[in-house]
Amino acid sequence: MGKVERAGGIGDRTPICNVQICRCRFALHFAVGEFVRSVLRVLPFMLLVVPDNEENLPMRILQPAEWSKPRGFSHGVAVDGPGRWIVLAGQTGGNEKGEYQPEMAAQVAVALRRIITLLAEAGAGPEHIVRLTWYLTSRGEYEAAGAGIGAAWRETLGRNFPPSTLLYIEGLVDASAKVEIEVTAFVPAA
Repeated sequence: MGKVERAGGIGDRTPICNVQICRCRFALHFAVGEFVRSVLRVLPFMLLVVPDNEENLPMRILQPAEWSKPRGFSHGVAVDGPGRWIVLAGQTGGNEKGEYQPEMAAQVAVALRRIITLLAEAGAGPEHIVRLTWYLTSRGEYEAAGAGIGAAWRETLGRNFPPSTLLYIEGLVDASAKVEIEVTAFVPAA
């Protein structure tokens, strides 16, 4: 992967800005493309890894000490160690027959259940999600559906808050769809 230059203290259990960096490893055990490799070279210098009490977790939430903690997502996740990546196509809120309920919250609930089903097919669960990308057709409907979307989240993803990006777009391929959610997940090797 090329040479990684480290700033002083990174990976050395040295306090930096009142946060301790624990077990930072930059040797990745999977093949990645040039773009991802470039991003992975930069990320260790930009973000601090918040330590947790479980030393063997391969995924850590990235939360710089001076940043406010986000609500309902995380800024980033560092993945350390060998494992298996799962990439899901965007899932919409249509049922098995391709029918859509008119409310955005109901469509989000269906899309999230479809995601959980696909993850289970790959031997994974919501705790393995490392990235969500949401495509929404209406800011107003999304904001109005907040309580219903929160309930659907708790039902499917529980207390997992992976990095998420929400994009408002003009429309999706199926004109009845109001939401489409893409997922990237990582399952650590046993």
